Amino acid sequence: MKIKLYIFTFLLFFSLSLTAQNNYYYYKGEKINLTIDENYSDQNNTYFKRSDNTEPIQISDIFYIKLHKASDLSQLQQTASQKNVSIVHQNSFMPLWYKLKLNTNNNKTSLQVCNEFYETGEFADVDPAFMFNFNNSCSNDSNFGNLWGLNNTNNPDIDINICDAWTITEGDGVSVAVLDQGIDKTHNDLNNNISSLSFDTQNGTIPSVFVNGRNHGTHVAGTIGAEKDNNLQVVGVAPQSEIMSISHTLSITPNISEELANGINWAWQNGAHIINNS
Repeated sequence: MKIKLYIFTFLLFFSLSLTAQNNYYYYKGEKINLTIDENYSDQNNTYFKRSDNTEPIQISDIFYIKLHKASDLSQLQQTASQKNVSIVHQNSFMPLWYKLKLNTNNNKTSLQVCNEFYETGEFADVDPAFMFNFNNSCSNDSNFGNLWGLNNTNNPDIDINICDAWTITEGDGVSVAVLDQGIDKTHNDLNNNISSLSFDTQNGTIPSVFVNGRNHGTHVAGTIGAEKDNNLQVVGVAPQSEIMSISHTLSITPNISEELANGINWAWQNGAHIINNS
């Protein structure tokens, strides 16, 4: 009785292991583990969780195989027949790549079969054809996808998880002084967030000074507080914050230390909660 129980336990563990082994894919030869997202998946659709907890990735019945050389087509045809899949077509731009499709009576997922093709060692590469949603999930600003420091789907451990942060605050009620070479207050992605208070440290006068061509201060201000969801360019870390311009040419003069210090003091005395001195 105990022997039968041991055998049953082993077979159960072995079958579960085989199932678990299918939840991975090969990227540049490295095996990447995946976790099925049960909240989305059903008998007709399979979704995998993403490490940044954004919308999961779906697969279909399509996948792609790359040959080592053109003469390997016969090997592809043979393996496709064995795996119960059909060759749809050869890619016209990348002739070593072929599109394949699961046959209707194939009870495996495209990812499982794709892995099996790769593990034969007969093919150069595979592409499971993940269906990524490239829409910006938390900002409609056109260049949001390029702001890898805010939201990085490829390397989620090196961003600041801005989509999650914005559910807590977008900086409303916070005044940020930017001590730099001045800010273009008419910039179309900044003008609604510019404070009416500003100061020029070199002359000791109001308002701040902006010289066209000296754009570092404007760039910094955009990183901090460019407007959000205006279908325009970038978005700042705190898009509802108020930006206070404190200007200085940053040229080396005998008075530069005092002038910059004056700028910092003027900022906090006029309500700045944060002062950026980059």
